[in-house]
Amino acid sequence: DCADRGLLPEHLTSLPDGGRLPPGAALHLGSIALAQEPQASTLDGLLRRESGRRLVSLDPNVRASLIADHDSYLARLESWVDLRDVVKASVEDLAWLYPGEDEAAVTERWLAAGPALVVITAGAEGARAATAAVQPMTPAAWRGLCAKIIGYCRNVAAFPTPVNRKITSIRI
Repeated sequence: DCADRGLLPEHLTSLPDGGRLPPGAALHLGSIALAQEPQASTLDGLLRRESGRRLVSLDPNVRASLIADHDSYLARLESWVDLRDVVKASVEDLAWLYPGEDEAAVTERWLAAGPALVVITAGAEGARAATAAVQPMTPAAWRGLCAKIIGYCRNVAAFPTPVNRKITSIRI
């Protein structure tokens, strides 16, 4: 249980199949699980073990009040960005992680590290998505793409239709 800060590697290995995820399963990590020990180190090991074996998504969902050391948290987060397929963050997350840095610069850096898709949410302003190349994408095409990405179609489906119309392009 990720809500349990006491999650240790032996808890995973005591599960059926030694804690191995079933074929075809996706892995999503995020929020306070990334910020508090010992579970953060346990999930670090799980992420490193499962990266390249399945779809891995990451949503830092930063809780600044729970993070004692900004620089250490950022270093770990950036090492995780290198290992996953999808990264989703909010503009609020980016403002805390990279104060004063341009959203586009962070997105480009994350994409260069390896994720296939980076999604930045901006509340009522909608969401922006990027991949390695640029291609205009309609909201309907965007919803179709999200349907293929486990865990993220629910985020887009929750936006009201007028917000979906604000999504004008995606980098593919």
